[in-house]
Amino acid sequence: MPQPPSGRRPLSRGARRKYGVIVKRIWPFVVGAILVLIGIIWTLQGIGVLGGSAMSGQAMWAIVGPIVGVIGVVLIVVGAARRRTGDRD
Repeated sequence: MPQPPSGRRPLSRGARRKYGVIVKRIWPFVVGAILVLIGIIWTLQGIGVLGGSAMSGQAMWAIVGPIVGVIGVVLIVVGAARRRTGDRD
C-alpha cells in the first residue's frame, strides 16, 4: 500500500470509527461552552459592564446574551445525557 504524501499511515476502519464516536460525544460540550461564553460576554456588554463596543449599553444584547447562554447550557446537558446513556448514533 503506498504511503500518503504526509508520511503518516492512514487510519484503520476501527480507528476512524472510534474517532468519529469521540467527536460525536465531545462536540456538544465544545459548542455549548463556546455559546455560554458568548452569551456571558453579550450579556455583560448589553448591561454596560463591558464597554468599548457598539453593543455596549444596548438592551437587545442584554436579552440575546442569556438566550444564547441557555442554548449553550442545553447543549452541554444533552451531551452529558447522551454520554451517560451510551448513545452512539
